[in-house]
Amino acid sequence: PEYGLLSLANMLAIITGGIDLSVVSVMSLSGVVSAQVLSRWESLPMPAGVVILLGILTALAVSAVCGLLNGTLIAYVRVPAIIATLGTQGLFLGAAIIITKGSGVGGFPEPFLFIGNGNLAGIPMQFLIYIAVAFLVGLLLTRTRQGFSMQMYGSSPLVSRFSGVNNEAVLVRTYLI
Repeated sequence: PEYGLLSLANMLAIITGGIDLSVVSVMSLSGVVSAQVLSRWESLPMPAGVVILLGILTALAVSAVCGLLNGTLIAYVRVPAIIATLGTQGLFLGAAIIITKGSGVGGFPEPFLFIGNGNLAGIPMQFLIYIAVAFLVGLLLTRTRQGFSMQMYGSSPLVSRFSGVNNEAVLVRTYLI
């Protein structure tokens, strides 16, 4: 399921005619920063559920900042997607290694472990998360202006521009997602 989630993220970039080589490094960095929050849960004066939500929101925020950097480099600085994401791949992975000093992070709240190891009605939780995200990506691509604009830009950036689409904003939002 993890590889499936990463492939969904890369699929969005590919639809626009680009590629995102940094998805694994973004996952590593956001996971490490989130793990730092989660590993300190006992010292925080909050219930485990709130700390888990804070950890998930932290991971999403770090991922969004990384995507915003990629999107800005590609859309406004006009660095080709393969070059921009290859460069940020090393940046993000290096930052993750610096934060952890090359060692693992542990000590997570017990309810958090259910997300990666639990089952719901005999179905692994990871698979259920993948199905939910795939459904949301499907809705994004088929039912939103952003999805239509992404497909239009991927077909022809010039036609997309003449159709009134802000190509730069579409690219930034795509890599942000």
